[in-house]
This record gives sequence, C-alpha cells and structure tokens, in this order.
Amino acid sequence: MTTNIKYKIDILAGSLLFIVACTVLWEASSLSEAAYDSLGSAFVPKLYCWLLILCSVLLVGTGIKKVLIQEKTTRIDTKEKTMSSHAKRPWLAVATAVILFIFVALWEVLGYRVGVILFMLSTSAMILKIEKKGFKLAHIITLLIITAIMSFGGHYIFTEILVVDLP
Repeated sequence: MTTNIKYKIDILAGSLLFIVACTVLWEASSLSEAAYDSLGSAFVPKLYCWLLILCSVLLVGTGIKKVLIQEKTTRIDTKEKTMSSHAKRPWLAVATAVILFIFVALWEVLGYRVGVILFMLSTSAMILKIEKKGFKLAHIITLLIITAIMSFGGHYIFTEILVVDLP
C-alpha cells in the first residue's frame, strides 16, 4: 500500500469519524438536563463528541496536507520508508486486551486506583520490552509518576466531579 493511499484512508476515516461524532452530538442534545446537577447526563457524551470532532478535523487536515505535499514531490524520503516498514504486532493488541479484561474482572478486588496503576505498568513494560529499550531507572520512575497521576487523578475526576461510584 502506498503512502498516498494511507493518507487518503486517513481522510476517509476522519470524515466518517466526524459524521459519527456529529450524529452522536445531535442525539446527545436531546438528553434531559439534570435538575440538581450542573453537568447533567449529556455532559460526558457531548464532551467526547467535541473531542472526536476535533480529532477528526485534525486527522482530515493532516491527511489533506500530506496528500498535497506528496503530489508536489514525487520522491519518497527514507524516513517515510522506515516509518511504513514497522512490523505489525497484532499479539500486542491481543495481550493488552487480555490484560484489560483481567483487570476489569478484578476491579472489585483491586480497586480502581491500584488496577489502573497495575494495568498501565504492565502494558508499558510490554511495550518497553518489545522496543528493546530495557528497564532503566528513569523509565521506571517516569512510569510510576505517570501511572500515579492517571490513577489518582482519574479517581478524583470520576468520584468528585462526575460523581461516578468506582470500586
């Protein structure tokens, strides 16, 4: 598959994502507003739809820009050749999904904060091992800081702001 076709697929995927996000946004506008809560039930779907619209516009814009640049220049950089020759690792996606299912099954036992930390550390460890970067102390400290922020910050956002009960 040529690079030009990949960019055209990005444009098509971004357009479809935009259509889906606009449709969901339209449907979310019909959700009733909560009388006692300032956010209401439509807040999260609308927020995600606006984020999807933003991402789809960026994807389409980037795809159009790349197609136009590639049509102007016919030579292919060696950087693009190496970027397109990365090996696909479908087992990594399967392993991540299996780990996710295990942690979701153990939410009640582990709790949200510990579960998120363990999930992020295990998937990050797999990626570091695959990329053969090894486990340096700087990697471990960075991962611990990021996972702690994600887990405790996510717990705070869900329980205090969005008022969602987490295990």
